[in-house]
Amino acid sequence: MRSKLKLFLLIIFLIFSIIFSPLIQAGEYSPVNYEGLPAGVYTQITPEVELLAGVLSHTTWIERRGVGPEADGNYYFQELQDFFKDYKDHEAVKIAQRLTDRGFTFDAPLGFIVTLGPLPDLEAKAEFSDYLIGRAEPNNFFTKMFGSDGQKILEDFRLALIDLAEELEFARFFNQYRDDFNVYLENAMESFDAGRKINWLSEFTGIDTENEYYTILTPAMFPGGGYGPSVELPDGSYQFYQIVREKGASQAEPEFPTGISFNQLTLHEWGHSFIDSAVEAHSDYIIEHLTDHFYKVEDSMRSQAYSSPMIFFREQVLRGVTTVASGELYGEQYYQEELEHHISRDFHLTEITVEMIEKYLASRDDYNTFEEFVPEILEAYRDII
Repeated sequence: MRSKLKLFLLIIFLIFSIIFSPLIQAGEYSPVNYEGLPAGVYTQITPEVELLAGVLSHTTWIERRGVGPEADGNYYFQELQDFFKDYKDHEAVKIAQRLTDRGFTFDAPLGFIVTLGPLPDLEAKAEFSDYLIGRAEPNNFFTKMFGSDGQKILEDFRLALIDLAEELEFARFFNQYRDDFNVYLENAMESFDAGRKINWLSEFTGIDTENEYYTILTPAMFPGGGYGPSVELPDGSYQFYQIVREKGASQAEPEFPTGISFNQLTLHEWGHSFIDSAVEAHSDYIIEHLTDHFYKVEDSMRSQAYSSPMIFFREQVLRGVTTVASGELYGEQYYQEELEHHISRDFHLTEITVEMIEKYLASRDDYNTFEEFVPEILEAYRDII
């Protein structure tokens, strides 16, 4: 009799577990992770980025040339956009539109969201960078006089996103797609050699880093390509991101870069964390002697969101580095393809940059870090003005 009672209680327990466990899981926030990567390396689809994507899909951000998808977009984007349609008048969407009007576009919204911790609280992991605050500032005289400052509007946006996620019960929506997200991650991550790229960049620059590296796929942001924001944590360590957008042409399943093209994209986005500081260390020289190189291609650079001389030179040096890295890691074909691509995008110093980087590699033992060699690249730029 006692054994039958135990069996009965076990059955009741299992029934309740089956019934209620999905409900508990549906209300929880956690990223969908690709497993099996080296320590400190993560590839994810996150509820925080998807919440942001849903908000932006109801602003003119999605209407900008080169940002929105072709036709109606992939099926997941359509369902995400539809899920938010009754909340188009929510304060989060209104603030997102104001930020869009101020030019808080391209990489800025993603840089903002990765500075925040996980839902439901979205507590800031670090202070908003000067770059993000500057991007969020009013961009004309009238709004500068009467609008909120950059710091305040970003904090208002954070609080509004918390409120919207709660009203929408966004975790339930996100968790419906966990199986789909796993498929997207599996497809994109085939032949992904994270450690190989990090090791190459570390040896190239002389930077031995213990930071964290994140790849985040965004099935509802377009077009294909990536952004490379970073977050400096209070303990002095960094989280480096590459945020990879969906290609934008699919009307069915979301599509992402795969294979070597994905590896090259990662090399570029993570490369920012190794190269940018080496270039910025010589900003005074760049501003004093080299700005003519930027002004020569200013219109083209601004159309690509490279809106200042320092941003241009960071990008230019990095693109030279990744061209050489692609050749060493993946072969001559990819070296040539990347070289031609950067030149076609008006990075007109790519050839001389590559020439100087090959010189650096040939005499690598003479330099402790890449930063020590950067002045020689800049002198070469000056010689051809």
